Amino acid sequence: MPVEPFEFIKLTIGVLIIIIPGYLWSFLFSKQITTLERLVFGFISGLGVITCGTFLINTFFDVPITKNFVIFLFAIYTISAFVFFPSRSILLIISLVISGIASTSSPLYPNIRSLSITVL
Repeated sequence: MPVEPFEFIKLTIGVLIIIIPGYLWSFLFSKQITTLERLVFGFISGLGVITCGTFLINTFFDVPITKNFVIFLFAIYTISAFVFFPSRSILLIISLVISGIASTSSPLYPNIRSLSITVL
């Protein structure tokens, strides 16, 4: 059974939503790790905030775990990353958009082969 393009796009956007805040928070902890290590850190910290954060708040403050609460917790995590690292946030978003356009193999972009932007 082939994967529908819309489902693949939803998966990709979901993974990026999990990775981007942790990627930005990785600049707080170390300035000498590679981009791949930052991406892994971002993915793991995003999942950690969602799972451990909801569990700990439920345990200590007896707040019921609902869909809205998990979205609220993750929104605070994401917004705080963009507030503390605004310049890196803008560079990261621009590079993701441009690399997404450059890696597209659609007929709309036939002449674009590769494009690389380094996020500082």
